[in-house]
Amino acid sequence: MDTEQHQVAFRLTEADVISAAQLQYKRTTTGRFALALMGLFFLWFAWNVVTLIRLPRGANHIEAIVQCAFVLVLIAIFWADQKYGVPRRARKAYRRLGTLSEPANLTWDQSGMQLKTESSRANLTWDKIWRRQEDENLILLYQAKFSFIILPKRAFTAAQQAGLESLLSSIPIKQ
Repeated sequence: MDTEQHQVAFRLTEADVISAAQLQYKRTTTGRFALALMGLFFLWFAWNVVTLIRLPRGANHIEAIVQCAFVLVLIAIFWADQKYGVPRRARKAYRRLGTLSEPANLTWDQSGMQLKTESSRANLTWDKIWRRQEDENLILLYQAKFSFIILPKRAFTAAQQAGLESLLSSIPIKQ
């Protein structure tokens, strides 16, 4: 068992926080419930389009047109929130919460990790990590459904990142 302790220092940027928020949003909007809801909206839209096509000339098309427009507006709101709302809220949180931009020191070994900043200190054993999510720039380690630690990959050497990935792969964490 590897008992060697590893350490990295980093400072989160506004771009890191925005990417983390988008990654987290993507996870919550591609779950089974969200996909089922989107499927229902698509079926509702399709049903109204078919209804519009099948209505005879001169019939009242208003109800089906309004329902189609309503579904399209819902889709537009969802898209606009993902494209503009999530980054805006993340940017606002980064600027408002000075703790997000504080220098951080991460230390980890086989038993867990310790994250220290100027104003906080977190000690976590690996069994307290509920889920792991990552993209090309970040690793998110979830402590709860909406509470996660952001680790920018740029802070790690290739060997450190490989070691952390290997350690995280060896413990039972949801991907």
